[in-house]
Amino acid sequence: MKKRTFWWLFAVALLFGVVLSVFGETVGDLAKRAELLMKVEQVTKTEKETLEGLKGVCVVVENVNEEARKYGLTVEILQKDVELYLSQNGIPVLSKEEVLNSETHPASPILYVNVTLLMDPNILFVAGDVSVTLSQRAILVGPPSYRLYCSCTTWSKNNVFLFGLLRFGEIRETVKELVDQFCNDYLAVNPKD
Repeated sequence: MKKRTFWWLFAVALLFGVVLSVFGETVGDLAKRAELLMKVEQVTKTEKETLEGLKGVCVVVENVNEEARKYGLTVEILQKDVELYLSQNGIPVLSKEEVLNSETHPASPILYVNVTLLMDPNILFVAGDVSVTLSQRAILVGPPSYRLYCSCTTWSKNNVFLFGLLRFGEIRETVKELVDQFCNDYLAVNPKD
């Protein structure tokens, strides 16, 4: 009986060792990954804070492919939708010229809406990704005489989906949901007067 228990434990330990070696992770690696994920979580919680003090955003809609246009989804429609959602929530929509004025809008906030679709009319499905990201001007600080201005993403949300082609209109609703999340975060740190 003791011999059988020994071999059973040996087999389990061997299997455990093989799994760890195949996946290449030790307990230390897992702990480091958990620590990194905790740091990422902390950064994610502060996305909202990067919106504080903004006096509006410029909207840029990208990536609407030819197939989507065949079904009536265009850059112009999405641009109007997003600008309307922002206006309804009291968030000023800035023109491209206003955003480039570093005196009135030093952060140059641009809200990008990106819709990437894969469609196959033969199987009547559309798969894709909708992302809404805010890009702002940032300063990379080095030695005292060195400052580099760049644009970086400070807020981002996305949604991956698979719809039946008959539910194609839900893509606009998905964009609205993500813009609503942006509006909620923006208004949380920039309350209306």
